Amino acid sequence: MPSLELYVTEDRPQTSQLRALLEKQDAVILRRNYYEPERHTAALAGRVRVNAVLTVDVTHPPQPAQAEGEVEDFSGKFAKGVEIWMLADSGPVRVYLDEEELAGALTLFEAYTRVEKFQPAFVRLDQRSIGLGYRFREGLEIGIQGVLAHDEMPEEGLSALSAIVELEDDREARYVLRLEHRAIADFEDLLRSAGRWLAVNSYQNVLGT
Repeated sequence: MPSLELYVTEDRPQTSQLRALLEKQDAVILRRNYYEPERHTAALAGRVRVNAVLTVDVTHPPQPAQAEGEVEDFSGKFAKGVEIWMLADSGPVRVYLDEEELAGALTLFEAYTRVEKFQPAFVRLDQRSIGLGYRFREGLEIGIQGVLAHDEMPEEGLSALSAIVELEDDREARYVLRLEHRAIADFEDLLRSAGRWLAVNSYQNVLGT
């Protein structure tokens, strides 16, 4: 059965808006929720943790609109998104995702649902001749594909490698976490739960305004 694979390198190609704000000296986290998947299995236990995060620059907080029709400026002052901790074989790593990235990531799971219903495509996915993948701003890549049987180059050569590179790359340190098939639905639940929470929590309602 296909498995869930999380892959990230130490070098971030870009920095999320959430991390950029959190790294400011006067930034604080307003609220954080930890989500358990609705169908909890041992597949994620102790390996993946998802937090929904709201953060604000308390020295220069967003200012309310002064006039009707004026838009509040939240740029660099308030951000919300998701913090993901993953425990790979090479150690723990944390990645931040901006809220706007969640919708694109969830299309990966929707695509997998469609592939499951089409047997020829599902077989190819299970055999790793194709793979589904999504890459976040900070370099975290989610992949769904067949179970990796070995760490050596397959007989088919590069044509057998799908969404996430299987071979060691000495150019950069990386973290890879491979989880069993049951983890696919659980991880989707985590992202959807965090997305729903972020959708109903904003700077205004946190402050009661």
